[in-house]
Amino acid sequence: MVLRLRRILIIALALPGLLSLVGGVAQAEPESRPDINVTGLVETTGATICPGDSPTVRATIHNSGQAPTGAFDYRWEDNDGVVETSTHTDIAAGGSGVVDLVLPDISKGTHIVKFIADPDREIRESEEGNNTRTVKLTVKECVPPGPHPDMAVTAMSILPGVPLCAGNSPTVRALIKNRGTVETGFFNIRWVDDAGTIFDGGHFSIPAGAVDSHDHIWHDITAGVHTVSFTADFDGGIPEDNENNNSRTFTFTVQECGGS
Repeated sequence: MVLRLRRILIIALALPGLLSLVGGVAQAEPESRPDINVTGLVETTGATICPGDSPTVRATIHNSGQAPTGAFDYRWEDNDGVVETSTHTDIAAGGSGVVDLVLPDISKGTHIVKFIADPDREIRESEEGNNTRTVKLTVKECVPPGPHPDMAVTAMSILPGVPLCAGNSPTVRALIKNRGTVETGFFNIRWVDDAGTIFDGGHFSIPAGAVDSHDHIWHDITAGVHTVSFTADFDGGIPEDNENNNSRTFTFTVQECGGS
């Protein structure tokens, strides 16, 4: 037994870093591995992004492990669609790197941009759960300089009023006030009922400071609680001083009136 322990000690001393002696038993040292840790993902300017801009998104990668990463693949996605794939050079243990993505001529709307390092897990890492980050970019129509209209939906009502009976075809009315300093010009409108049915149309120009209305007939309405929403300039075709007051929702109750 003593001779066996001596042999183990000789092997351990001959192979430093590979074996350790725990309780008189030789054991292998844990393997050193890299850790490709995506620590940040930001749009670099932090400024308002307008349709047609080409913003840059930057990913910061840190090797939090104990060994070099070696070259590894990465992938960029925009709203779950792949926009770019490439390979990053080796990052030493404790080192960092950055990767930039330019989104040319970006479209209006919400963009969920994702960066994935080593997407196919070809690199054996000490931690596999920190290779991905996402950032949300909101792209809105940017208001050019100068005076603008402001289409505020100030109220909604239903005609002819109460009692409102099932089987009737009431008129829903939206009031629109131009709170801006110039006329609106012709603009598009949208009604949406509680069944998800969309009714699009247009509205003539409203002078600065004036109030106008837009009506929608709800044919053969059923009994119960109903909601309907109205949006002026739903497609953002008119630059406004305030883009956040163009919509309103109205709720009303329809009764089973019966006959006499």
